[in-house]
Amino acid sequence: MSNWSGKAGRTRGVMSDPASAYEVASARALAWWKRLGGSGKKRPAPFHPTRLAMTTGSYLGENARILGLHEELSEAIASDPLADLNPRAYLHFTFLALSVQAYAGKSALPGHARLREAYERICQGHTFTVTRLRLVALPNALLLAGVADEATQERRGEFARAVLASNWRDRLEARYPDGVIPPVFWHSTLLRYHAEGVSPAVREFFARHRGEEFGRIRLPIRLMATSYNWSRLVYLDESGKA
Repeated sequence: MSNWSGKAGRTRGVMSDPASAYEVASARALAWWKRLGGSGKKRPAPFHPTRLAMTTGSYLGENARILGLHEELSEAIASDPLADLNPRAYLHFTFLALSVQAYAGKSALPGHARLREAYERICQGHTFTVTRLRLVALPNALLLAGVADEATQERRGEFARAVLASNWRDRLEARYPDGVIPPVFWHSTLLRYHAEGVSPAVREFFARHRGEEFGRIRLPIRLMATSYNWSRLVYLDESGKA
């Protein structure tokens, strides 16, 4: 889960070239790091450690290139207390996030019959494909982001429109307050840094790998409630199981 949605203005829609959006985001982050000098002032963690949000997507599974990248990043940050690296076992990719992080547990989740109906009609039993995976820098985070294939883009757009037409609209709009629904980015947050910027080690890691691509993913679309880093998860689709 990330607050970043790939802002492209206040109009709903999908940017035709997300790769350009990633380059713009990274360039802005690099400029910010240069102005900041060090990592800047400490900031509190923006997410509650255990509260749940509704979302769709999937755990990443075994992907050797991405796991190798994760291992290298883990070694780079060592025991840095400000670095919040998404645990290896909970690496994931989001299809469409559906709410803010607001629920203490499964029993606290709001009724979601119409949401589930839209999910079952449009997404259940289908996969999503994201290619050309690369690192993207934000002022205090690193993302793994890519470009979805046409069928995946169309399915997410259809699902977003169905959710916006349901009683879940306000929750979806609260999740994407910049008004871009569905969002431009297809991403997973690898690292959150609890400061205004990031450490020199994180900057060096990004510099080493900027411009590299890390393959593609093809994952099932699951409906679930998760904590911010997916270390706590409740499946809400038909099987209710991993």
